[in-house]
This record gives sequence, C-alpha cells and structure tokens, in this order.
Amino acid sequence: MKRVFCKICNVETKYSRRTFAKYHLLREHNLGSKGYYDLFKDDKKEGECRICNKPTFFRNIEEGYNRFCSNACSLLDVDVSNKKIESAQKKREREKEKYNGKIFLQTRECIDKIKAAKEKKYGNKNYCNVDKVKKTKKEKYGNPNYCNVDKIKKTVFDRYGGYEYTYRKTVEACKKKYGTDNYFKTELFRDLMEATGQWVPLKDLSKYEVYKRKVRAETKKWAKQLYNNWDGNDYYNGQKLVTYAEWKVLYPGINVSNNKLQPSIDHKISVSHGFVNGISHKKIGNIENLCICSRDTNVRKNYKTDKQYNKIIKRR
Repeated sequence: MKRVFCKICNVETKYSRRTFAKYHLLREHNLGSKGYYDLFKDDKKEGECRICNKPTFFRNIEEGYNRFCSNACSLLDVDVSNKKIESAQKKREREKEKYNGKIFLQTRECIDKIKAAKEKKYGNKNYCNVDKVKKTKKEKYGNPNYCNVDKIKKTVFDRYGGYEYTYRKTVEACKKKYGTDNYFKTELFRDLMEATGQWVPLKDLSKYEVYKRKVRAETKKWAKQLYNNWDGNDYYNGQKLVTYAEWKVLYPGINVSNNKLQPSIDHKISVSHGFVNGISHKKIGNIENLCICSRDTNVRKNYKTDKQYNKIIKRR
C-alpha cells in the first residue's frame, strides 16, 4: 500500500490515498481533500476552465482538477481536438482493417451483440426504455411527457437576463478563438466529423453536392427575413398557404405531411440551373432569388427557373 505524505505535518502518514482525507486531514487539520490540495497547488488558476473560466470538477489530491468544465469546452481547445481527431482516425483505421472497411458499429457482429444483450436483460431484443422514462416522469411530475423547459428558461432569465447574453458570449469566444461565430463552421470540426465517420469527406462528394451545400448555407442566412416579409400567399399562383400552426388548428389529429399548401422556400433560378450555368452559389442563395410557395408547387417547378415555370402556368 502506497502511503500518503502529509505536507502540513511534513511526515509520511499510515494512510492510503483513499483513507488519507477521512482519517488524517479531517481529524488532524479539519480539512477536506479539496481544501488540502488548494493549499499547495502551483497554479492559482487551476480549477478554472481554460475556455470559459467556470469552476471545474475536483478529482482527487493526486490528479487535482479537470482542465475543462464540460466536454463542449474541451472540444474548443485546439490541442484536445487534435488529439481526439488523431485518436479517432487511428481507431477507424484499426476497425476498417479488422471489419473489411467498416467500423464496428456498422457490423452485423455489433448489432447481434446489442440485440443479445437486450434479450438477456429485458427479454426483448428491440427494447427501448421510452416506456420506463415516461413511467418515471408520470410518477415524479404527474406528466409522462414532462420537460422542465420552463424551469430552464426561468434560470437563464434570472441569471443572465435572457438567452441573448449566453449567445453573445459564445459568439465572441468563437470569433476570438476560431475567427468565425460558430465552432461547427470550422475546418477543425469538419476534420473531427470526417475522422469519426459521421460526415462524408468533401473530397468524396460530387461537385454538384458541394455546390448544393453552399447554396443551402447561403439560403439559411436569409430564411428569417424572407418569412418576415412574406404576405402568406404562394409566389407563383397567389394561393393562400396553410402554415404548420394553422394546419394543427384546422385539422387536428391529421399529420401535417398531408398539407399540400405547406409553405416552402424555393429558388427562382433553380440550384441545378445555377450549377450547370456556373452561377455563384451566393447569387442563387441570396434573398433576391428566394420566394415562398407551396410544397406542391415547389415539387412541380422542380429544376425549372421561375420564368420557365410561369410560362407553363399561363398555358393552362
């Protein structure tokens, strides 16, 4: 048994790491392991998250504090992210060698193991604990679908005055560290997703698929403004459209997938036309090229431009 040396007494005690705090620190010095560690730590900032400066979890007197307050913050650290990417790549390579180009989770062996474990533990190979979750919520809160979203909102407003504060701080931190307002837009994040097999590498995508993604990203920038300026009608035929909220009131119990008048964003000059004719993705995704029409109209228009589709409508 490895005995712990007490820096306060300057002697080796008869206690191990597990019993040192309980039988020595508390009795002899009226200190816990955290208080004892803080007396002798070299770095006074230890115990603060490297990213957001929030307090971090204390592990024990040998390991000290965690470097980050959460996994989210650890991913924002370049060194940690690089190590995770490198580790994920090595693991993926080993699994591909072992399972003929697949990762373990994609193999029949893994699927069979999961089903066998569920069969043994719950008596059902397709078991999912949704019912158990609902039962617990029913017993604890009186509602099987309980969610403490109101409590979360209240806490955020009491502490920060609203979500705007946390959003602004996040954006500021990302811009300072990565030069962009969102970590998920960085090449670092893409490398991590590609390394873990969650995203398809850009080099494996067709030029058209890459173009479509860029148009989609540009379109998202204008979506809110587009809907704010919308008059409620189909851009092409002037028909009054039925939003999701209106559908729920008019046809309760009927799935919204039956709503052919569901509003959707359309590109007047279609994405495929823009790609074939070498038009910039920024122009295709810009609000000047966007309109709102019904889902049914959008499907019918397909790859045509607004001028081509309007000609077809006039012929009818």
